[in-house]
Amino acid sequence: MPTYYWNYNSDSISLLTYVKKVCDNIDNICESLRECDGDMYLSDLRTLYKMNYKLHNLVSQIKKEEKEND
Repeated sequence: MPTYYWNYNSDSISLLTYVKKVCDNIDNICESLRECDGDMYLSDLRTLYKMNYKLHNLVSQIKKEEKEND
């Protein structure tokens, strides 16, 4: 089963674990935004951007793997 890096130079994790981590982070952000917790707005925004990066990084890793398997 392919694995993917969550952090630079970290242990790799399964695709399912990767997606679950992204979903958990996004769920927490959405809940906070629904509650309109202004104190956490910038922190939530930073985490949302980080999860955006994580998804793009995952796509890059998958594309690289596909090219290697061609």
